Amino acid sequence: MSILSMIIFLLVVLSIYAVGHLYVYKTLVNIWMLSTHGHRLLLGVIVVLWLSPFLIGLASRFIPGLFSSMLAQIGYLWMGLLFLFITTHLVLSGVNWVLAHWEVGTTARVVWIAAAGLSLAGVVWGRIDAELLRVRHHEASMPTFDLGQKIRLVQISDTHFGPTLGVGFAGRIIDRIRAQNPDLVVCTGDFLDPGIAEPEELTRLWRELQPPLGKYAVLGNHEACSGVKWSEKML
Repeated sequence: MSILSMIIFLLVVLSIYAVGHLYVYKTLVNIWMLSTHGHRLLLGVIVVLWLSPFLIGLASRFIPGLFSSMLAQIGYLWMGLLFLFITTHLVLSGVNWVLAHWEVGTTARVVWIAAAGLSLAGVVWGRIDAELLRVRHHEASMPTFDLGQKIRLVQISDTHFGPTLGVGFAGRIIDRIRAQNPDLVVCTGDFLDPGIAEPEELTRLWRELQPPLGKYAVLGNHEACSGVKWSEKML
C-alpha cells in the first residue's frame, strides 16, 4: 500500500469514527444537563477516544509495554462499545418511536440508558468470549497427496498477539496445540500485531513447539500493516 493510499484510508476511517463519536456526544447532551466545564470535559474525552486508534499505533511502535497495553485495552474496548451502542440505540429509538404512536413509549433518557447497558453487557461478553479457545476437528482425504498414512495438522489463525494479547494467551494456545499431538502446525495469517509487550518470550514459547513436520506461516493483512520485514523476523 502506497503512502498516499494509507493516508486516504486513515482519513476515511477517522472521519467515520468521528461521526460515531459525534452521535454519542449528541445523544448524551440531549438527555443530560451538563455545565460548561462538563461539556468541555466530555468533549476532551470524546476527542481522546476518537484519536485512540492513532495513539495506540504510536504507543505500540515507540513505547511498547504496559502503557501501550493499557491504552490498547481501553481503546479497543471503547471501539466495540461505540459500535454496539450506536446500533442498539438506533434500534431502540426506532422501536420507541413506533410505540410512542400508541402512547406506550418511554423517554429518551431511558432509551439511552438501556442502549448503554446492553452495549456494555455485549462488550463484557465479547471480551470473555475472545479468550475462549475452541478446537474443531475435521478429517479430509487428499487423493493427489497420498502418503499412505494419516497426518494430524493443527491450523491456527488470527491470534493477533500484540499489546492486548501476549505471552499468557500464547502459552494457553501452545498447551492446547500440544494436547492435539500434531505432526504439522500452520498459521494462516494475522499471527501478530505491533506492540508486543514481551516479543523475546513470545518467540521463545513458539520456538519450543517442535512438531515432527515443522511449523509454517503465511502473512496476513495485519503483518503487512505491522511491517513485512519485522513480521518475518518475528515469525
